[in-house]
Amino acid sequence: MRLIAIIAAIAVHLLLFWLIGMGMMKKPELHPGANEPVQVQPIAAVAINEAELLAAAEEKQEEARRLEAEQARKQQAQEAAKAREKERAQQQRQRQEQEKKRQQQEAEKRRQQQEEAKQRQEQARLQAEKAEKAEKAEAAERARLAEAQAKEAAARKAAEEQAKREEEQAEQARKAKAEAEKAKEKAEKERIEAQARRELQEQKKRESDLQRLLDEAAAVETSRQQQRQSRELARLLDQYKSDIEDKVSRNWVRPPDIDIRSSCRVLVEQIPGGDVVRVTLSDCPGSPAYRRSVENAVFKASPLPPPPKPELFDREIAFTFAP
Repeated sequence: MRLIAIIAAIAVHLLLFWLIGMGMMKKPELHPGANEPVQVQPIAAVAINEAELLAAAEEKQEEARRLEAEQARKQQAQEAAKAREKERAQQQRQRQEQEKKRQQQEAEKRRQQQEEAKQRQEQARLQAEKAEKAEKAEAAERARLAEAQAKEAAARKAAEEQAKREEEQAEQARKAKAEAEKAKEKAEKERIEAQARRELQEQKKRESDLQRLLDEAAAVETSRQQQRQSRELARLLDQYKSDIEDKVSRNWVRPPDIDIRSSCRVLVEQIPGGDVVRVTLSDCPGSPAYRRSVENAVFKASPLPPPPKPELFDREIAFTFAP
């Protein structure tokens, strides 16, 4: 259909070109007595004919397109119908296959159920035979056990009587032996207790002597330690006072024009940390300027050096200042 429309369009265009050419080939007619020819206007008619031809061509093209579209819709509908038919056929095949598979499964299930029923019947028969055999064996075992128990009871009674007689004899022998051992144990116990008392007394005496020696040694060692500690504390106290004297001496400024050869006894009152709060001088024969210089040196040395051991700290400490 598209090819027909194209051919029709080409034919219309060729006809149009022919008409235009024919119009251009006509010569103008001359009126009598005029110098110039009179123009004839066939172009308008040609234009009208061309418009009609174009309209006809377009109409034919539109008809061709409509027919082509209709043909395409019919073809699409046919293809869709074929596809639906194919899908229905496929669904039908699938349903048939599913039905066949379901029937096979049901047949297999029935076969398995029959096989299981057969196995259950066989198992029940075997269990019945086993139960019958077990019942017979149990009856035989009960009879054998009853006979064995009767024999065992008779033997046990005879053994118990024999054991009772032997037990009575053994009990008499045990009593006699126990009385003898009891007497022997009593004598041994008395001997051991006497020996233990002697050993305890000796042990107490040895411990007393040892404790006395240890106390004496401890007293001697304690006295020695106290003496060593006293000497060490005295040495540290001297060192502490010497450190204070050295720091005071470093902070002492000699008064001008004063010849000082005497020493002063200094009593310092301090607080924890070595800060000086009071200075008292005694046995200090120097001038007031000298005495003030000593006091100022002590306050400048504050805080005083710490003691080598905390227990040596004293709020009041005395030393001799010698320039």
